Amino acid sequence: MSTEMPDFTSHVTGGYTPSVTDLASSAISDVTDNLGPYALAGLGLSLLNIVVLFIAIPLTYLGVGFGVMAGMFGGGAIGIAALAVNETLGLILTSFLPFIGMFVGMMLPIAALSIGLTFITAPVGASMYRAIAERQRGGEELTIASAFSSLGTNVVGVIGTTLLFLLFFIPGIMMCYIPGFIVSFALHWAIPAAALHNRSPLEAVMQSIKHVQENTLWHLGFWGLGIAIAMISGYIPVIGQMVLFSYIIKGYRAAFGDGPEPYQT
Repeated sequence: MSTEMPDFTSHVTGGYTPSVTDLASSAISDVTDNLGPYALAGLGLSLLNIVVLFIAIPLTYLGVGFGVMAGMFGGGAIGIAALAVNETLGLILTSFLPFIGMFVGMMLPIAALSIGLTFITAPVGASMYRAIAERQRGGEELTIASAFSSLGTNVVGVIGTTLLFLLFFIPGIMMCYIPGFIVSFALHWAIPAAALHNRSPLEAVMQSIKHVQENTLWHLGFWGLGIAIAMISGYIPVIGQMVLFSYIIKGYRAAFGDGPEPYQT
């Protein structure tokens, strides 16, 4: 793998692992030098996010509230019913089943909502990846509709990859965060692989894991700096998220290129 910085304004062959700080600087320059188009594309994405949040937040509160109550009373009912069969068993079940029911009732609506939102947000994010990659290569300029311009491209692969990522990430985050961070680190290029190279979910996951294994230290820097950019970008409306997108896409293009198939070592 070459540590040189490729020319992102044309076709990239892949096989590069340039300095992550140089990649971040290049992404910032890319966005600031083309502020108008990036702002338009970010505005389109932000408007969708606002609509989704207005729907998702009330649904989350309603679902969790109902789930917690149903789980608590359901667990208690099972415990009470067990008392009629065996007093000792009933007392044991009554002591902890309501708490288990509350936890399950809280997590199920959150998981269901996350899965539901994936069917909306995953194709939109992938479309934005493709539009930015095309713009970086000197192709079609970004517009307010860029996030919606290629929603149907590999939609099954994109949604499937995102769901597969969440299947491991959400339980990992619930287990004291560290397992979730490990999943995020190992699979952080799975979704770009599905978006930019039309990989299937399994292919995308294996492609990400393989490159991380072969370039672990470089990926630690890339992933860690990406988290820092994501945290900072949250305080910069519209444009902040576009810097993060540009950074991710430049890194992915450097490693895997723009060919019909990803660069293989």
